[in-house]
Amino acid sequence: MLSRGGLRFHRRTQGQAGLSRALTQRAPFNRIVKRDPKWLTKTVPTRELLDRFREQELCRKLRKDDKWEYLAEAYDTVALLQPDQSDITLGQIEQVLPKSNPIAWTMIDNLSRAAPDPYLQQRTKVEMAACQFLRVHGIGIVLAKRLAAAGLRTLDDLAAWPEVTDSQMLSLNHLSDMDKMIPRLEMESFKARLEEVFYSKRFSEAPDVAFEIVGPYRCDLEYSPNINILVYSDGYVDLGAKTSVLDYVYHRVMGEGLIERGQMLSVETGDGFLWRMLRGQAKRRGYRLYRNNVEWGPLARIPEGAGAVEVVDRPPQPQTEKEVFDLADIPYLQPHQRTYSVYRNILPATLLEQLSTPWNNEFLKSQLRKQNAEQ
Repeated sequence: MLSRGGLRFHRRTQGQAGLSRALTQRAPFNRIVKRDPKWLTKTVPTRELLDRFREQELCRKLRKDDKWEYLAEAYDTVALLQPDQSDITLGQIEQVLPKSNPIAWTMIDNLSRAAPDPYLQQRTKVEMAACQFLRVHGIGIVLAKRLAAAGLRTLDDLAAWPEVTDSQMLSLNHLSDMDKMIPRLEMESFKARLEEVFYSKRFSEAPDVAFEIVGPYRCDLEYSPNINILVYSDGYVDLGAKTSVLDYVYHRVMGEGLIERGQMLSVETGDGFLWRMLRGQAKRRGYRLYRNNVEWGPLARIPEGAGAVEVVDRPPQPQTEKEVFDLADIPYLQPHQRTYSVYRNILPATLLEQLSTPWNNEFLKSQLRKQNAEQ
């Protein structure tokens, strides 16, 4: 039920829906095609490509560069494509990765020519160490920077750190396991165990509680990087409320040994490019969209300083996934249609081209400041 997880919209200043700045996104991909007529069969080492994607994603996060999303999108789609193959063709990548991801295609181009990654080459030793630490569960940007600044350089240094927690050690011990994809057959087996927990007589005393496995599994993909489970109940309508229903579900599933504390994930269905299109389209229509919750709220203008935001209107809350797509003015896609390799053949090419234009937040802010100054 999307009122418990998914998207959140905030209204921006009216009249800003048309603001956008066109960027040439396909240039890196076009260079590959122009340079080599046989580019479709050209191969790159899968693991090295994924490592480059992740390293640059983490480095951009460390530098607070919003373009890290392009790398997260690329990593997720390519990792699920052929996880067991040592090499992958550019033709296979083109089927799942949008041509409008210029950063990823530049990296693919470099690797296909055995060239180094210029962005990764100019990292400092402190940044390289901090990027390693960001891979560990329970370590965020602030702590990763602090550890690197204190002289820690390797994961072994982190393991020997006196303040390392049990959950961080667990993550360190299973870091390589976290890169392994989960086959759909294994997901089905896990789903059967969950059904035993939720729909057995032992659980019948709980109110109307149900679950759904989301993420790549709900998109009908053959592999998943993790298991995302949405648990919901008609008796649980407030995300911030502490209810006996939620506590009962949480402790029951933990008691069955199916999850460990701190490992529950939020609802996600659809690849990174789709979410980027939804967010961009929402901004063009004057709304801000979040992935973790469905909620509409007003946001009239961005003030120069701190203070209350002027309320313009409060649209109705979307109650279904289709309403979210409708509000973003994108044709509704079924869960199994929400990967690029599928919806590239469903959505009109002109719409895909339009929706793939990135939205520049700094440009938006500058326009709003200019408008506020004129008022």
